[in-house]
Amino acid sequence: MLRRVEEPDSIYRTGEEKNEAIVNDILAKQEAGRPVLVGTVSIEKSEKLSSRLKRRGIKHVVLNAKYHAQEAEFVAQAGRKSTVTIATNMAGRGTDILLGGNPEFMARQQLLGEQKAERLPKGEERFTDDDEFVHFYHLDGFYKATRGDWDRVFNHFKQQTDAEHNEVVDVGGLHIIGTERHEARRIDNQLRGRAGR
Repeated sequence: MLRRVEEPDSIYRTGEEKNEAIVNDILAKQEAGRPVLVGTVSIEKSEKLSSRLKRRGIKHVVLNAKYHAQEAEFVAQAGRKSTVTIATNMAGRGTDILLGGNPEFMARQQLLGEQKAERLPKGEERFTDDDEFVHFYHLDGFYKATRGDWDRVFNHFKQQTDAEHNEVVDVGGLHIIGTERHEARRIDNQLRGRAGR
């Protein structure tokens, strides 16, 4: 069932008033525990908004398609409680935002941090798992981890993200702000489509 609530466009006399309203909206949603995704039309505008948020002490991540691999990781976690993500239309494309976070991405990072994942040499890359190993791609290469290590870490994060998912749903889910209309309506619809899936 689609639970998306679409609000009408807000129009302001000045850019300053608009930007202040955006920052206040972000702050209110973050304090309530809602994750916020802010869509901007350019890298320059995303960086200006980021500066405003920094001045107000609002923790956030800026994605502007400069570092596509890492950005997919950030987008995957954009549905976590109180997370604020600012993105241009090209950032993190093709990555789903899961309310509460993505346990698979978290497990990959944990296994790499624990040095429990082995990088596969060129020519041996694969995505197909077997009884002994789980294979995955992370940022810059293909890796494998033992099934036991993967299950231990993944199940830990799955319990965490499932609980957080329910908390995020209870406070209203992902809040999306489009800072302005794009030239192509398709891009506005893509941003809009991030909510209510």
